[in-house]
Amino acid sequence: MATVRAVGNPLTARVAELERGNLRLLALVDLGQRLAAERDPGRLLERCCDAARELIGASVAAVVIRDDQGGAPRRVVVSGLDEASAAGTGFAPAAEVVVAELVAARRAVRRSHRPGEVPGGARSSLGVPVLSPVRAYGGLYLVDKLGEDEFSEEDERLGVTVAAQLAVTYENARRCEDVERLAAVLERQVAERTARLQQATAELDTFAYSVSHDLRAPLRALQGLSGVLLEDYADRLDEVGRDYLRRIGLSAERMDTQIQDVLAYTRLLRAALTLRSVALDRVVEAARARLAAELEARGAELHVDGPLPAVVGHADTLVLVVASLLSNAAKFVAPGQRPAIRVGADTAGAAVRLRVEDDGIGVAPEHHERIFGVFERLHGIESYPGNGIGLSLVRKGVERMGGRVGVESQLGRGSRFWIELPLAEGGS
Repeated sequence: MATVRAVGNPLTARVAELERGNLRLLALVDLGQRLAAERDPGRLLERCCDAARELIGASVAAVVIRDDQGGAPRRVVVSGLDEASAAGTGFAPAAEVVVAELVAARRAVRRSHRPGEVPGGARSSLGVPVLSPVRAYGGLYLVDKLGEDEFSEEDERLGVTVAAQLAVTYENARRCEDVERLAAVLERQVAERTARLQQATAELDTFAYSVSHDLRAPLRALQGLSGVLLEDYADRLDEVGRDYLRRIGLSAERMDTQIQDVLAYTRLLRAALTLRSVALDRVVEAARARLAAELEARGAELHVDGPLPAVVGHADTLVLVVASLLSNAAKFVAPGQRPAIRVGADTAGAAVRLRVEDDGIGVAPEHHERIFGVFERLHGIESYPGNGIGLSLVRKGVERMGGRVGVESQLGRGSRFWIELPLAEGGS
């Protein structure tokens, strides 16, 4: 009987080869997904090293990542040997040497199987550089192909693909690491500055309490005692003495007013403002009532072009702002002139501009910005009373409400001060 020899089917071999290729492709896709989800650079290298050893079929694999200047290795991860074995066999140092050569050569791949060419006493080795578009990070090094004498060209292509995935994901992981580190630094700085700010606020509260109680008490005593002296002992003093007492009383009164304004400014800086719809008609009337005595004493005429719209703001702050503008308009007029003040509002889109116009002495254009500073005065107190805080309160109050403030004025032609705030829904 004749012996029949089985002949291998080329189609079957091709199908098996395609199946192996598909499995490797699926494994690469899975590896890419797992690497992309990993944000810790150390765990990323471990996963890639294990996956490369299993996919390519190596006895041992290592990933060596060098620093930015290409100096000593920054990280070395070994798969297939424990740390003691890796050090004892000389595998890790051999991997570092190969990776150093790969980094220097940039895109070269080192595949060896001849005696004397494979570092560390292995039968065969495969070294692939880990490259990103901007730099060489290091390399992937595998030794001793399982079941074969050497690594194939297919193993080389697979190693290049794995190394490319590693380069991209490692670069992203490092960026995430840098961002997290920076975020931690910023968070610590914010916490430190917040603590300092809280301490400063507490000190400011203590100072404000001291000013409002401890410092104002002597001023009230000066005012009271100077008044008593003028009333009960005026006949015992000459005109010079009486004039001195009047000056003492006026100075104490001005100092007390300035202290109150400073306290109002600091409260405005720290107050929590809840913004809601506010009717400007009511705001102007409240400001007029607050200044009734002053307006009457100066003989000021106030005309309101109503009705005024509603805006998004804080009612008490708006009353303070408008009262400061009305007081300013009534105060800065030529000697002997009767102040004439007009209040109106214009709506443009989603904004409302409330204007306060006067026929006073005006402000030169070069001083339009300066007058909104704290304690800024263009005239001596002997000419016009005040302490230079009123307009700074206006600006700070409007800014706290998310608005803007400005002035249109010329010397001798009066002024138009305006504040701009969002129009309230249904406020037109």
